[in-house]
This record gives sequence, C-alpha cells and structure tokens, in this order.
Amino acid sequence: MSENRRSGSEFSIDTIVSFCKKNVKYISAGVLTVAIVVVLAVVATGNKGGDKASKQPDTKQEETDKKDNQGEEQDDEKDADGKKDQEESHPEIKELVSTYYNSYAAGDLDKLTELTKFLSDMEKDYITMMNEHVASYNNVSCIVEDGAEEGDYIVCVAYDMTFEDMKEALPGSNIFYIQTNKDGELYINNRYSSFNREIKEQKTKKKILNLIKEFENGDKVQKLQEEVQENYDKIVSKDEKLEKKVNDVAEAISEWKQSYKPAEEEPEEEQAPEEQQPEEEQAPEEPEQDQPSDDGGSESDGASDTNDNASGGLNYVPDGKVLTATGGYNVRVSMNESAELVGTTAVGDTITVILSYAEGWTKVEWNGTTGYIRTDLLLAN
Repeated sequence: MSENRRSGSEFSIDTIVSFCKKNVKYISAGVLTVAIVVVLAVVATGNKGGDKASKQPDTKQEETDKKDNQGEEQDDEKDADGKKDQEESHPEIKELVSTYYNSYAAGDLDKLTELTKFLSDMEKDYITMMNEHVASYNNVSCIVEDGAEEGDYIVCVAYDMTFEDMKEALPGSNIFYIQTNKDGELYINNRYSSFNREIKEQKTKKKILNLIKEFENGDKVQKLQEEVQENYDKIVSKDEKLEKKVNDVAEAISEWKQSYKPAEEEPEEEQAPEEQQPEEEQAPEEPEQDQPSDDGGSESDGASDTNDNASGGLNYVPDGKVLTATGGYNVRVSMNESAELVGTTAVGDTITVILSYAEGWTKVEWNGTTGYIRTDLLLAN
C-alpha cells in the first residue's frame, strides 16, 4: 500500500515537473501573479488586524519623538533665546553698547564722551593707547538686569575682539552700569567702568558696587564668563602669534601704567558739570569695602571687574618668573574671584608665572598644579 502511494507520488511529481518545463514562461508569469496576490492578501490581512496595533503606536511614537525633539531644541536654545529676548526688550541698550565699542576701537574720544558720563582723562589716555593694538569689536551681545534706580541697568556684554594684524578674534566680556538722563536718553556711567573699579580714580557708591558684584556672581553671568575664559584659553594656546600679541599688549599696558602722568588737576570740573552731578558724586569714597577677602585668604584674590578684556588688566608679570610667596594668595581655576578655589599659598611657597592676562590675572604653576592669581598681588609680593 505504501509502495503504491510512493509510486503514485513519484508519478505525480514527474508529471508536474515535465509540465512545468514545457510551459515555463506561462508558469513563471502565473507564479509571479500568485505571489503578488499572496503578498497583497497577507499585507491586507495584517493591516486589518494590525493597523490599530501598528499605526497607533507609530503615531504616538512620532508625537513622543516630536515632543522630545522640541524639548531638546528648547534646552539647547534656552540661553540664546533668553539673550535675544533681553536684547529685543532693550534694543537701545545693545545699540548704545555696540556704538560704544565701535568708538572705542576707533579711538573716537569725542563720540565716547557723548555716550558716557565721568569718562576721566586717565581712561581716555588708556583708550588711546589701546587703540594702537585693537582693530575691532564684533558680535556684541548683552545680559541685562535692572539697576539701583528706575531707568538704571546693569549689563554684562560679551564680544569678539580683534587685534591689529591678527585674523583670529578673542572673546571677552565686560560689565557696564547704564543710566537714563532727564531727557530719557541712556548713557554709560564710567564711574562704574571696569577701569575705574580697578583703578579707583573716581568716587563710587557702595550700593551700586554691591549690585554689580551680585549681578556678576549670578548664574547667567558666571556661565558666560566661564565660556569666554575657556574659549579665550583655547584660541590663544593654538596660535603662537596671537599668544605673542597678547603678551605684547599686556606689556604695553604695564608700560603705560608706569609712564602715565595725570594732567593738572582738572578732571573733576571737566567730567562733572552741573547737569551731570547726581547725588553719587557726593558719596564718600568706599573702594576698600568693594574688595573684601572672600574666603579667608590673607589677601583679597579678585575684584568684580577682572574679567574684562577691553579695560581691565593693568598689570603684567614676565613669563617664567619664579616668585616666593610672602603671603596667602588664593589660587583659582579661572579668572574670577568666585571661581572654584584650587588652594591658598603659604609663605615661602614657590610660584612660577606662566602668563599674565589683560584681565588682571596671572596663570601660575603652584604645588604641581596650575591656576590663576590676581596679578597685582603678585606684583606686590
């Protein structure tokens, strides 16, 4: 019985094979047609039973992915949007600051005098000296916060600075105190410029100085200044010519400071005519209270304006100079008195100078690590 079945099967198979060989072109077309029909049927059947199970999850996934992407975009652009919002809400401030920097780079003292109040002869002379080295300031952006009075603003400005004969731009930042006059026009009060906050040439009000310091220690400004510092170090370290230029400018600043001789005592009348004498001019001088020791070091290790590439940094220590500490100096991870503390030197410690920056800080090697110490402290060492 099994043999008959086997022979019957073999006959059937042989017959089918023979038929296929004779009619191969028809069979091929037929198989293709059947295959297409089968595929379509399977797909149709799968869709009927699975559309709800497949399409709905895909739609939900698309919505989820879309939300995730939107969330990432919002996170990535949050800070940039914040700056844009502030600049859009205060376009006149950005315009004032941009004009200030254009005039600064051009050495246009007349225009700067129109834009500011209390621009001293000493700072004018400094601007003239810097004009020999700085070609332009670009990509100005602002972080704005209300000041002590209505119509007052504290502004942190970020910019790219280009030296003469140099293609690569260096990032920098600065703090301004902007006020509104009786005619509703904005002006920069140079009593609170980084230059005067370091030199302490003119009288200031403690209330405003404290506001500026609080503003600078805020998260937004700290983040901006850390980014500026990081980018600054990267650019300088990769360009030997630019690094040499930075050193040359730092040396020029040091020479200027040593050689500057003030004009005969005229600045007070010239910079503060009757219409430009707010109550702060009669305020007592309080520079010592502006720079307290911030964390137990025997010396204060930074001022609130030392992150300025344009106006700060009036000190210079030769590269490679080896100093012996005569006091406790705070060593920071970056050029800001609020930056993380690496440590504090002890009397007798060896400090090796790596590079003095225009911001008023010097990068040093101490106890097998690197950090930043205020340059004026090292000069007084």
